[in-house]
Amino acid sequence: MDKASLSRLFSKQLSKLRLSPIRKVAAMLDEAASKQDIISFGGGAPSLLPPKELIETFIEDLESNPADYFKYTSTRGALAFREKIAQDVKEYSGVDYDPAKEIIVTEGSTEGIFLVLASLLEEGDEIILTDPTYLGYSEIISMFKAKEVRIKQLKEHGYQPSLEELEEKINSKTKAILINTPENPTGRILSSDVARGIVEIAKDKGIFVIVDEAYKHIVYEKENTYLQKIDKENVISVCSFSKEASSPGFRLGYVCANEEVITNLEKIKQFVTLCSNMVGQKVLMNYLASEIKRRYLKEVVIPTYRARRDFMLKMIRKYLPDSNVSTPEGGFYVFLDLRPWLGNKFENDEDVMFDLFKRKKLVIIPGSYFGKMGKGSFRLTFVSEDLDRIEEGIRRLVDYLETDAV
Repeated sequence: MDKASLSRLFSKQLSKLRLSPIRKVAAMLDEAASKQDIISFGGGAPSLLPPKELIETFIEDLESNPADYFKYTSTRGALAFREKIAQDVKEYSGVDYDPAKEIIVTEGSTEGIFLVLASLLEEGDEIILTDPTYLGYSEIISMFKAKEVRIKQLKEHGYQPSLEELEEKINSKTKAILINTPENPTGRILSSDVARGIVEIAKDKGIFVIVDEAYKHIVYEKENTYLQKIDKENVISVCSFSKEASSPGFRLGYVCANEEVITNLEKIKQFVTLCSNMVGQKVLMNYLASEIKRRYLKEVVIPTYRARRDFMLKMIRKYLPDSNVSTPEGGFYVFLDLRPWLGNKFENDEDVMFDLFKRKKLVIIPGSYFGKMGKGSFRLTFVSEDLDRIEEGIRRLVDYLETDAV
């Protein structure tokens, strides 16, 4: 069959979709995993193993009760797992959710975001995003023929979104504002005042606040801001186990929202993934609302990642003393403005990424992937390399800026 005939058979809507820009980096990340001379500040995968106790219990229980791991669950997820999620969410956010009616288990937060947007958006609808923000939202919005409307986040304001601009951008077509905290890529946590303002504006305008909380437990000097504490009914919380439990391979997350939202997500999920995997649910049931989780976060995850964050910042300030880099409050990333060093040599920051990899075997992510306001900045992951390789990576970056990029 020729290309024209094939094109006729595929949905016209596919022409509006692109592979995620991060897929362009995937080959470099794969190569980085197999070659020691490549240093990756690119991906967002945790570098730690899950808690040792979880692995040991999993092995023992799998041998004793294998049938429990290889069966379907309900589309919403195993009720016992949702009960543990509700208990865990209550412990950390203070918000009560009915596990039977207000929680659904998803294939990571990626499916959670997809299901929420699929349940809300139709052609011509609008949804408000911050700029910059996580790059995984735009193509889903496009898929449903909706329009994204951006509100600026400025470094000089701590990347806090403007409430005035938010209110100005809402109209009769607006369905929701989608925001993440702690944020990928900037690492900012929404301030309590801004969070309250967002929720109150949304409630007044009759729209949802969708909050992506994939990094809610990856916080350093302060706590995450839980928007659902302000108004549970108007906030849809999308969460993931990938970062906090160092278990991206399980592809598990969950959505907490009012009963009508969860019912509508279930209608879609039954035809997308039917149900989420039972293996991950069984394993993570022992993690949630437990001493294992409390100790793992307090003694392993946060100290390890804080040390790497602080060391990366120290190296940036040592080798690029004029960088004025911001300290991320949470998450996995430093968002570094390199415009003073790059000048006008490159048409776009993606060219810098590929040129840097070619010349210095270093992977970083262009800020323009996250929105127009990110152009000229780059996202550097500090969780994936040890301290020696972090220093070497920053040295390679500085050498590139002082020699190859001029």
